[in-house]
Parts: sequence; C-alpha cells; structure tokens
Amino acid sequence: MSNRFYRFLCLTICVGLIAHPSQAARAPTASNASGIAWQAGMDKMSSVSVGLDHSCGIKLDGTVACWGLNVDGKTDPPAGVFSKISAGADHNCGIKQDGTVECWGNDDFSQSTPPGGAFTQVSAGGSHTCAVKSNDTVACWGLPDDGQSSPPGDTFKQVSAGLLHTCGVKLDETLACWGNTLLPEVNPPDGTFIQVSAGAEHTCGIKLDNTVSCWGENDYGQLLPPPGAFIQISAGYFYSCGVRKSDGVVLCWGNNSDGQATPPGGSFTQVSAGYFHTCGIRQDGTVNCWGKNNYGQLFLPLVSR
Repeated sequence: MSNRFYRFLCLTICVGLIAHPSQAARAPTASNASGIAWQAGMDKMSSVSVGLDHSCGIKLDGTVACWGLNVDGKTDPPAGVFSKISAGADHNCGIKQDGTVECWGNDDFSQSTPPGGAFTQVSAGGSHTCAVKSNDTVACWGLPDDGQSSPPGDTFKQVSAGLLHTCGVKLDETLACWGNTLLPEVNPPDGTFIQVSAGAEHTCGIKLDNTVSCWGENDYGQLLPPPGAFIQISAGYFYSCGVRKSDGVVLCWGNNSDGQATPPGGSFTQVSAGYFHTCGIRQDGTVNCWGKNNYGQLFLPLVSR
C-alpha cells in the first residue's frame, strides 16, 4: 500500500471526511467564485485558529468562542481564560492562565486528553496534539500510527502538528520533524528558522531572514511561496498563507478550490489556514474569514468588544 493511499485513508477515516463527502476528493486549483465568502470584520479577538469545518478564537477578555460545524462538541469551548488556542481537524486545545492544557471535541484517539503539567504552546493536528512544556521539551498525545506523537528528546521553542506528521523549531533554531520518515514533509531543510507550520502533506517555515521555505508534496503549488519577507505563516490542506512583513498583507498559495487562498485586502497580524477556509486577524483586532462556508465556519458569533 502506498504512502499516499494510506494518507487518503486517514483523511477519510481519522479526520472524518466520510461525514462530508463533498470534501473527500481533491478539487481543482482554479478558484470557484461561488465558494468565496468574506466575513465582514466586526468582532475583535487576540488569536484565531482554523480547523476542518470550524474555527475558534480567543476574545479580548481571554475566553474562547468557536463557530462552524459542531460535531463532538468541538464548537463548545470550556469556560475560563486562555492564552493560546489551536484548532485541529475535529478537536481543539488551549492553554489556560495557569499553563495547563484543556482540549475539547473528538477524542477517539485520546487527542483531547492532554497530560498534566505546565505548557507554553500547543498545536492540535489531524488526530493528535503536541505541546511545548515549561522545560522546553515536547509532549504529544493522540493517534501514534506514523510516529507523529513520538517527539525527539530535544528542546523546542515552537511545535506544529499536521495531519500525519509534526515539526518543531528547536532552541538552536534548527528544525526537527517526526512521523513517517518516508514522507517528504518530514524531511526539513537545513538552516535556522523562527517558525514552522505543518499542513496535510507539506510543511512551511520562516527562516531567520523572514523568507519562506516549504517542503513535501506539491500537487497544487503549495511548495511555491511568493518572494519577500513574512512575519507569520500557516500551512493548511494543500495550501498555505502568510502575513507579509512590509505591509501586513496576507498572501496565499496552493489549492484554491473554495476561495480559501483568496484573502481580502488590508493589513493583518495573524492568519490561520485550515482545510477549505481561512481566518485572519486585522491590525485593529477584527477577524476576517474566507473560503468554504457550508457550516457557518466563516461567520463569527457576536463577541464582546
């Protein structure tokens, strides 16, 4: 059985695309204008993260709001104040004020059952989760089949959980990735990086000079970032988006079947690429989302200003 066929099986079984058959087959790269929708930037948040068919964000008071398809309670966040949030395929995790991790949503592979202790950053992937502990080591939990939940014993400053692999930026600013070593997205380039983002079958990172490098599968041009300097990047499902350093403009490349790679104009501070939709935070703190909207994943609930 080929690696790519195995990954497709995981997409349909582990990630839950059987419930959404229209998403199971890859769509063509051409933009479908009827699938493009932009959420008017009305509500302010400090952070936003996009999953399969839902989105979550941290409001200005530190509480979490989620919107979109509510399977297994993934859009029903717990009460309390959070400092970090990460949306996976069908589960979410966040870091609370005391540094502990709390997760909600699907827990078929224990991806929503975090270990105890204090953490500084968390990343929810397809059916696994990884987080950086207060001692700079990484802990992972959830689906272990390809080794994506078995981090090395190095120390890290940032980690990103993808579909069947995970990558992190070590304290010496080099990269380490784990998962099926036969997959190209698990083999990072040499050099030093300030951020890494693991997608479905590709990974992108920002180097010290703020340029972007991507590796893995290149079905839709997701490995071909535009030139220039970026301050933040997010790898999604066969596409990626980044915030340009010079003016805060969001640029996206790769699969654009539902307008997920067609961002609105203006300046942003953060962007999160999901499977078929994307959300970003503008410089004034308002949130815009674009792409597929079959479950209301583009339209935020009313939140406190």
